[in-house]
Amino acid sequence: MTATLPSIGQVPMLVATLACMSFTIVYLAGFYVFVDIRTGGTGRSRNEPKVIVARCKAVIISSILTAFLVWLILRLYGAWPDSSSIMDQIHSLLWILGVVPPSSWFALVNVICLPVLLTASLFLGPLSLMFLDNSLIFQSNFSFHRDVRQNILSLEGVRNFVIGPLTEEFVFRACVIALLKFSGYSNMYLVFASSLYFGLAHLHHAWEKYHDYGANARALKTALLQSGFQFLYTTVFGWYVSWIFIRTDSILAPTLCHTFCNIMGFPDVNAIKDHKPVTQKILCSSVYV
Repeated sequence: MTATLPSIGQVPMLVATLACMSFTIVYLAGFYVFVDIRTGGTGRSRNEPKVIVARCKAVIISSILTAFLVWLILRLYGAWPDSSSIMDQIHSLLWILGVVPPSSWFALVNVICLPVLLTASLFLGPLSLMFLDNSLIFQSNFSFHRDVRQNILSLEGVRNFVIGPLTEEFVFRACVIALLKFSGYSNMYLVFASSLYFGLAHLHHAWEKYHDYGANARALKTALLQSGFQFLYTTVFGWYVSWIFIRTDSILAPTLCHTFCNIMGFPDVNAIKDHKPVTQKILCSSVYV
């Protein structure tokens, strides 16, 4: 079945921009409305099992609601002809949001292997240190039980490496870019401007860190500094995965890149000094650059 795609330029730019801002609010609202109701109030740690489960449910519901809002806006502004059926509109919406599976082995390689390899090349520094420490997969210091079962497959791991990347990429990549694209914005705008919504969505961590660090003046300063850096980092990362999404037309590609980055964490340059041979330090330093 061939999807009937809406016409570009149907949605007013102001409407698309305001809608994308509302997506951020809807996504974050689940953290502080639905979660508080389900867990009995604020003040709980984000790593408590009850909070993790409630937040995962909240962002899944928010993602479904956001997709519905995208469909509703496109429909209200006549993006589809009146003769098109609801099923045809839903199919084309799924196509636009990149949730249709790859149609060939070549497409599968294009949305899985190439983006992940490209992302791995950005982490050659940490990967080289892990190789020297024999801690890469299939090396002697790698433990499937410790590194996979206790980390990736734990409740926190499912949140950090599955639910989080999938819902964030679906909302802030697929849904945001879809509306901005069909309002007539250029690809340049889609890559750079759309990522600001993703960066803004992470500023709520400042409130959590403020309370985690003691809710005093020093905690406020630390929370603002860390959240400011996180905003810059997530915005730059948003540029990258937005480009990946536009190039692949698949939500799978940016989601896998996001998961890989979450597993690796922010590159720790200080780890280089722990390696004694000078040749190793020089090699690792050059690879980091």
